[in-house]
Amino acid sequence: MPKHLNAQTFTGSLLYEWNVKEYEQYERPKQWYIILGCIACALILIGIFTNNFLFTLIILLAAIIVYLQSEQTPILVPVAVAERGIIIGRRFYPYDEFTEFYIIFIPDQVKTLYLETKSLLHPRIILDIDDIDAVALRNTLLRYIPENILKEEEPVSEQIRKMWQVH
Repeated sequence: MPKHLNAQTFTGSLLYEWNVKEYEQYERPKQWYIILGCIACALILIGIFTNNFLFTLIILLAAIIVYLQSEQTPILVPVAVAERGIIIGRRFYPYDEFTEFYIIFIPDQVKTLYLETKSLLHPRIILDIDDIDAVALRNTLLRYIPENILKEEEPVSEQIRKMWQVH
């Protein structure tokens, strides 16, 4: 479980530091909102006609959240690789929290670090590493976390998220 970072947290020396966006901001065309709105309306009507008001409420709240997030600008979150773990924002993840890592690098498209955790609630941490030397970062992480060399492309969930342009 990650620890809340404070003055007493011993992280060791910082080896790498960079910033990542809290989430990817997409430029969505009006058609995206129209299609999503139609789907949401259809699901709300199904919920009303089947007297499933909880389902209706969930769909309505999800639509509101998607709209509100589209109106916000993602904040920059500081990330650091230290001698004793990884710092993401105000959270410190000791290396023993991770089961493996892998880096997906496709020139001019993707340069992302994936950290698989032991947590069931937050099993994967995804960090863009655009400004970092991927080979040097990989060599540093190999000292602390096993690498999964079989992963050669983005997980299907990431591909779907990007295709549907959701955060």
